[in-house]
Amino acid sequence: MYNLTHRQKQVLDFIQSYPAGGSPSMDEIKNECGFSSKSTVHAIMKRLRERGWIDWLPNRRRSIRVLDGKMTPKEIEINTIRECVKILDSKPKCKIAAFELKKALTRIELEQELSNVS
Repeated sequence: MYNLTHRQKQVLDFIQSYPAGGSPSMDEIKNECGFSSKSTVHAIMKRLRERGWIDWLPNRRRSIRVLDGKMTPKEIEINTIRECVKILDSKPKCKIAAFELKKALTRIELEQELSNVS
């Protein structure tokens, strides 16, 4: 588990304190934490994600979720792909994309299992 910087902790605390069932926007995080730009927020969020503290769905607004900080980047990637597959499976026009993601997910999971065995 990684130690958090003051700014990372500040952002994580704000995300955790956000009302249940939602997550803050980049603007809300920027304003609440007193940052001057969204790029600062994005850099901090990226680092928190890399370290297993948070995750979000790509191209989805307000999809930040707090994790326990113990997941590896590969586990985060696998969970994100699983969430994307669920979303795509629910849309009739996205069945092919969901199928392709499932194939990629299977390959990634097999690679991970093989690396754990070695």
